[in-house]
Amino acid sequence: MRLQSAMPSSALAAPATPILPAEDGDPREQRGRRHPLSCVILTSLCAVLTGARCLAAIGQWAANAPP
Repeated sequence: MRLQSAMPSSALAAPATPILPAEDGDPREQRGRRHPLSCVILTSLCAVLTGARCLAAIGQWAANAPP
C-alpha cells in the first residue's frame, strides 16, 4: 500500500488561472423575451391546474392561452 503525504502538491496549491481572457460582456446575441418571475409562476400554476403535467405541456398551454 502506498502512503500519501498530507502536504499538497505544487500543482494543487497554485491559484487557478482563467483559460479565456475576461471580456466586457457576453458576445452571444440575446434572444427571446424576459418575463417577470411572478408571471411565469402564475402561468405555470394555471397550466398545472388545468391538467398539464410536464414542461412541454405547460409550454403548449402557455402558447395557446389568451394574452
